[in-house]
Amino acid sequence: ALESLLAVGAAQGARGTSATATRLWRAYLDTAQEVGNRAQLLVGDDESWTEYASKQQNPAQPVARAILVYLVVHGRTQETRSNAQLLWVKSMQAGNLGLAAIRLFNDRGIGIEPLSGQVRYLLGTFAEANRWYGTAVRYWQDLDIAPGVRDREWRFRVARASIYAGMMDRGAAALKAL
Repeated sequence: ALESLLAVGAAQGARGTSATATRLWRAYLDTAQEVGNRAQLLVGDDESWTEYASKQQNPAQPVARAILVYLVVHGRTQETRSNAQLLWVKSMQAGNLGLAAIRLFNDRGIGIEPLSGQVRYLLGTFAEANRWYGTAVRYWQDLDIAPGVRDREWRFRVARASIYAGMMDRGAAALKAL
């Protein structure tokens, strides 16, 4: 319910959205700890946690997402955290929860630096689809080309999002690159 509430932005104002995001992070982490205890997963054994999440009947279910969030926050290596970010964002995409993913990353103060290009592309695409053009441009900043997208199409998308976001210089530069 919290995921859906956050995805549709039903919480009133930025404060309500932030409170909902904070509650959802806490719910994810509490659920992951409870499930981890029941499954006898050891803290620090990232491989076992990742394997457990992948064996859920439906990887887009909240329990799998909770375990992935646990790894995003507590994964021992950057590789583990990056892999968990990508799997979690894809899970959010499968559940039509893209805006919730953006709001959760914003609430945690996670900038674009620790995010892989694939995660940034997906988050930017969620933002673009919902006309959050400034957010899309922020996630897409300095991405050379999106995975599976032709160069011209990619540059046009960046230009369009930049112009709609009011970043005329950036949009014009992207158009000139076409």
